[in-house]
Amino acid sequence: MQLKGKIFIILFVGLLTGCSTTFMYNHLDWWVGWYLDDYVDLTRDQQRNFDRKFDELHQWHRDTQLNRYIVQLKQFKSQISEGVSEEDLAEHQEKISGHWQVLMQKVAPEVAQLSLQLSKKQRESLVENIKKIRQKRIDEHENLSRKEWLAAREKEQIADLKEWVGKLTSSQKQKVNELVNGLKSEREYWLAYRKSWQQSFFTLLTPEQLDQSYVDAFTDLMINGRKQLRSEEFLALASQNDAITREITMHILNTLTAKQRKKLLKKLDDLIEDLTELSED
Repeated sequence: MQLKGKIFIILFVGLLTGCSTTFMYNHLDWWVGWYLDDYVDLTRDQQRNFDRKFDELHQWHRDTQLNRYIVQLKQFKSQISEGVSEEDLAEHQEKISGHWQVLMQKVAPEVAQLSLQLSKKQRESLVENIKKIRQKRIDEHENLSRKEWLAAREKEQIADLKEWVGKLTSSQKQKVNELVNGLKSEREYWLAYRKSWQQSFFTLLTPEQLDQSYVDAFTDLMINGRKQLRSEEFLALASQNDAITREITMHILNTLTAKQRKKLLKKLDDLIEDLTELSED
């Protein structure tokens, strides 16, 4: 039940793609390395430093964060049985933001410090690759009409819900259709924000030699750039879309059939079990 992040489960399993939670989590180093290869080629020493630091951060997350997620999942499961209120959802959203901030506060300085090791040539290559990948994504984007875009969003919502609660009832589908029609595309604002964020990053990379001031500035960009570089229009539109998604979430949770409720609770139990096993490894 991704629901664009309003059901907080996706925070804990951000890479859910059909693979098991335990497999994905235990192989994060492979996934991150595969992603990193698209952007920059590391030397052997840099790769060793990266692997060592990643292992440290991964173990920190396993030791200190997974239990926090388990507690929240158990709370959410209990609320599903008793009834989930708007206040409950708002509280979970706040916790999601808290989890993310804790993660960024820990990871950002380490990423900045590691990137300090990049040579001028590697930094130039990194900038070019980021630009190429950004343009590729823009070129591959389908220019959908408003009707087509809404149909795609509705299909996504229903598919996400079906993954967690099973087939929706006719009335649930009708309500999703009604509410989705209020969504508006954030794409142009998102592209402008990403371009601004990346340009800020590129500027930081330009000096011949990087020093501690770069580490401090890049750390701040990673932690605070999301808030600082988004336009007021983007923030307002995102807030409006968030409100609609919350309404979809509330409607589904409050109209679950017995079969849907059973499936959702089973999915949560499985996820809690997986995270518990991971935290004990």
